[in-house]
Amino acid sequence: MKHLLEDNNIRLKEDADVFGRIAKAGAKIICVSKQGKFNGFAMRVPPPEFEALMLFNSLEAAGKAQTIKRLVETLKNEVDQILEVEVSETNHAKFFQACQNSMTAITFAVSALESWANKSIAILGQKNGEPSRLIIERPDKPNREVLSDQVPQDLKIPVRVKLFQLIPQVFEVAPLKASSTLRHQIIDLVEDRNIVMHMQQKLNLSNEEVDRVSFAIKLFKANSFTPTENAINFMSYIYESSDRGVPMWLQKAQSELKSLKRKLR
Repeated sequence: MKHLLEDNNIRLKEDADVFGRIAKAGAKIICVSKQGKFNGFAMRVPPPEFEALMLFNSLEAAGKAQTIKRLVETLKNEVDQILEVEVSETNHAKFFQACQNSMTAITFAVSALESWANKSIAILGQKNGEPSRLIIERPDKPNREVLSDQVPQDLKIPVRVKLFQLIPQVFEVAPLKASSTLRHQIIDLVEDRNIVMHMQQKLNLSNEEVDRVSFAIKLFKANSFTPTENAINFMSYIYESSDRGVPMWLQKAQSELKSLKRKLR
């Protein structure tokens, strides 16, 4: 479970003696236990990499959703030949469980992206121990300048701005083009998360107004691995375009996603 430990990208500047063994310069330092406090209660725990926990929550939920979907019985209505979920309490329970897990996969995929963006901007945005100045481009308005350490707690900065504008600046990579397929996939993912988190009677889905039942059909028919896969692909693109190594937790998520998709073909 080492891939779930917090990784702050701290490395040795020079060779060091660690408990009688020589650790080479450049070796990564990962803390396996940290002390914290909650309501006056002190405790030492393995510090979690929260974006990793969220991403694996998304992946686990996606796998459950895809498995359950196969068990939902459907048939064509005798009158109008429209496909419908077979009417029984057991079958309805399976359908609802598939929807629940699909929503979990969507929500935690975006939470993982935003957690990763906030942490990356705060840590990688430092230059010589000082926060760097980042630029937010705004349509029909002057550019806005923000300090990297202020981004995570600034609720006025949407997740899409963090991903498409600020993350490329701190990783020093080219932002995704407006026409990029991956960019549109992330936009759709964030849109779905917003629908789940702010469910209303009428929903705006890809600039089309739909009802709640239509969204349930999307949850059932769409591949539940897609939200997690798109989140993994975006983070992988950023790391692979930069000079920074892909973290262990993201490598593990990549391999587990491939394994689950093979099993559930």
